[in-house]
Amino acid sequence: MRVFFYPILLLFCFACTQDKESATSEPANESISLNEDLLGTWEIVEMRVKAPSYMGSDSTFIQHITEADWGQVYGVKPAKTAFTKDGKFKRTLFLRTGQTTDVVNGLWKIEGDSLLTIEPNVTLSYLPTLDGEKLKLVGTIDYDRDGVSDDEYEANYRLVARTQ
Repeated sequence: MRVFFYPILLLFCFACTQDKESATSEPANESISLNEDLLGTWEIVEMRVKAPSYMGSDSTFIQHITEADWGQVYGVKPAKTAFTKDGKFKRTLFLRTGQTTDVVNGLWKIEGDSLLTIEPNVTLSYLPTLDGEKLKLVGTIDYDRDGVSDDEYEANYRLVARTQ
């Protein structure tokens, strides 16, 4: 049984390649720190999205998923995304029973102050904010995949495991 939960799919990713010249500047140092701080497995806790022209229609779609909603409303556990040093990520989605429903593999990259996630058929850009073991991603993206990046997206994550 394969279940597709689109709201959960839009999590995050990114990686950064530094050349020797940019490695000495302040933004490069921030990127290096962010690259290191993102390594690990992150679990989505809360998500908000507002799509003003949902699926290309004139309807507005608003969704707010809290931590309790994942299991009670959607019958799933919060998705987990693992970021690795080689610029790859793996997002795993689970049913409430723990059974894996979907796995998304992609690439992550930092460009300037943005986190890019590159998945099959979509590249998304977020402004990441890290505070210890908490991560917040904010962006105007094409959440509903109607071809227009006009959807306001915000998600909060917690670190559940570190990778080296």
